[in-house]
Amino acid sequence: MYNSLSYYDLSWLIGMGFKFGITDEVLWGTDKSGDEWQVLADQGLFLRFAKYDKQTRTTEGNHEKMSHEQFDELFHS
Repeated sequence: MYNSLSYYDLSWLIGMGFKFGITDEVLWGTDKSGDEWQVLADQGLFLRFAKYDKQTRTTEGNHEKMSHEQFDELFHS
């Protein structure tokens, strides 16, 4: 198993409530604090996460890989 979330974890994210946007390359989800996240699921191996600012309609920083531990801290209660 990879330390970072990968393309193989897509079905797991969808089961946790993440939804695809207009294309099948971008998912959207909300963490336990209510912050929205954009996830790039390009045809590469790893999923890349960035927090999304609804007011400016931009992501905060670059999309980065996320470890399973980081994901658990942000998205599990």
